[in-house]
Amino acid sequence: GHLKNTHLYGTLFIDEITLNGLFDSFKQRNQFGFTLGSSVSDLPINNLTLKVEYSKIYPYVYQHYIPTTTYKSASYVLGHWMGNNSDQVYASLKYRFIRGLEALAWLRYIRQGEAGTTDGQYEQPQPPFLFGLRTNHTYLGAQVKYEFLHELFVRARYQFMQTSKQQEDLSFIDKNVHEFHFAVYYGL
Repeated sequence: GHLKNTHLYGTLFIDEITLNGLFDSFKQRNQFGFTLGSSVSDLPINNLTLKVEYSKIYPYVYQHYIPTTTYKSASYVLGHWMGNNSDQVYASLKYRFIRGLEALAWLRYIRQGEAGTTDGQYEQPQPPFLFGLRTNHTYLGAQVKYEFLHELFVRARYQFMQTSKQQEDLSFIDKNVHEFHFAVYYGL
């Protein structure tokens, strides 16, 4: 059936998969990524939308020893922007107060392991998910947007970002950034 006011979605990207080693951890060469998400609107409050999403990109996805099969164009990854050996949790709340006035708050948490080398891609067994030194990214933000004329918007936005880089002694060093944005734009 149909789930009222609910949108479920997902994507699957298969770079490489070994069916005969699917359940054998020594033979596995399963390089794929996926996203699963859901948004629910008007529950329990009208004009309120909750969105939750999880993405996971396994090690060595988008990499290959043949340069034309790396899923890159001009050194830019054509797949998920966070790259391989990483995952992300995203959640947001959006509320529309009146026609044209809405507020959005979000949280995004990303874990990234090392990308690995092309040679390491062919070692057996494959390294575990998030192998190597990790980098964690936390984003927490909010914005208010108002459409005061048709397609003419004003927006105020704040975002806190924390990047935690793991060191050789396995401790983490944090870097914090605060961003404030104000924009007036047409038609976007």
